[in-house]
Amino acid sequence: MKYAALASLLAMSLFGASAAQAGGGALLGGNNPESAGSMYFGGSVGQASRDCFAVDATTSKAVDDSCTGTGWKAFAGYRFTDMFALEGGYYNLGPVEEEDITFIDKDKKSWTGTFASETTGLALMGVANVAVMDNLEVFGKAGGIKLTSDYTLEDKTTKAEADLGSEEGTGLIYGVGASYKFTDNLGIRGEWERVDVTSDNDVDMTHDLLSVGATYSTM
Repeated sequence: MKYAALASLLAMSLFGASAAQAGGGALLGGNNPESAGSMYFGGSVGQASRDCFAVDATTSKAVDDSCTGTGWKAFAGYRFTDMFALEGGYYNLGPVEEEDITFIDKDKKSWTGTFASETTGLALMGVANVAVMDNLEVFGKAGGIKLTSDYTLEDKTTKAEADLGSEEGTGLIYGVGASYKFTDNLGIRGEWERVDVTSDNDVDMTHDLLSVGATYSTM
């Protein structure tokens, strides 16, 4: 699903580029993408995913390739030039859940239920923007992010919840997307981002976020 949506974003970008080369002009008006000196703010929501933690006892391979949940972020940026911006954001990647997971705690008690990881983080990245036609831009981004993941297990029968601890780590964040402005100030954007992080205890905290959001620009 996430790859199909990413392909749609890229297809939209290619369509915009070909249309601009064919004759230019505004798609739905005459508003231009954001210019140097502008600030922007926004929020996005979408699908967060990570590799599942549960493994088959026989093969030692993951039971499922990807576990998913609802993720969101709030972000703000400053446009230094027409092409380059600095952007920071708060990310909430989850909870991402796995069903029917068995866990034996330190007291030798066996729990079977829903395992959940809730991951939050703060990111700072550079963004390169390219206008492909009036109102429409494509962009790429890369930077750093600090994550914290909290793990819980809810017992399937009693609904009691066990706190399985947390992990922290710092790593890379990068992605691609496209944005469209309806007015001088309001726009939408869709993007795919990968959060590539290994915790301080060598636990894989990598997530993907495929999201759509709204933006407000000062110019």
